[in-house]
Amino acid sequence: MRVLVVGSNGQLGKELVEACSSHAKTISLFTADSKTLDIGDREAVETLVRDLSPDVIFNAAAMTKVDLCEDLPAAAFRVNALGVRNLVQVASKMDAKVVHFSTDYVFDGTSNVPYLEWDEPNPISVYGKSKLAGERELRPTDLCLRTSWVVGRYGNNLIKTVLRLVSQGKELRFVNDQFGSLTVAKDLAEKSLEMVFYGLGGLYHVTGQGSASWFEVVCKVVEEVAPRAVEVQSITSADLPSDRKARRPKNSVLENFALKNSGLSPLPKWEDSLVDLLREIVR
Repeated sequence: MRVLVVGSNGQLGKELVEACSSHAKTISLFTADSKTLDIGDREAVETLVRDLSPDVIFNAAAMTKVDLCEDLPAAAFRVNALGVRNLVQVASKMDAKVVHFSTDYVFDGTSNVPYLEWDEPNPISVYGKSKLAGERELRPTDLCLRTSWVVGRYGNNLIKTVLRLVSQGKELRFVNDQFGSLTVAKDLAEKSLEMVFYGLGGLYHVTGQGSASWFEVVCKVVEEVAPRAVEVQSITSADLPSDRKARRPKNSVLENFALKNSGLSPLPKWEDSLVDLLREIVR
């Protein structure tokens, strides 16, 4: 199987590269990062994909800084929506499958229960709107994985920020009124590849199992790395700096219904994956 990973220099992209590399006997791997491919450039996308002729394209490229998306909506839609269109259009000509990663931010967060794959999206930020637009470019045979609160070994993320603040003895203040499902990038990458091998297509919610507030997640990190060295203060969203431009969904827990009924197992509990991640980061 010939596999192209687009966005290979990102937090998830690097994990996808490692996951594919572990199947070297069955996968011929090609990569394109943000320096070598602008997915908003239709001609560049078509040239690269035609030259490589992949069977599967993993699209891990995205503009994910939600506040920056509010400032640069055209750029957000160019990457998160038009980029997907470009990949899908050339994939259709090459008879290739696109595996795309979307977000819990396609929902407004007002639900009192976890969101199903068939619940009506209602994004409240430019980031969420652009990611939903990208979803709508996919074909039924493509694979779309909505995920949430992704953290991992690579790049910058909340877990690394917390570890830095703990090492500096800084105050930890995190919200107790935003709820989601923490997802470790390595788990997500490996599961997405398994879903391709299994022949799945369509829309799936793929997150760490269980839910928590950001406050509870940070408390778990502190419990594991510095249980007596620092305290975590619980605050509300109203206490956050007023310069945050993008609205965040209050409850973006995703029910992994389709995955659980696909014949494949869901991801591990978020607490277990977080502990494993911390062991890899803190050595």
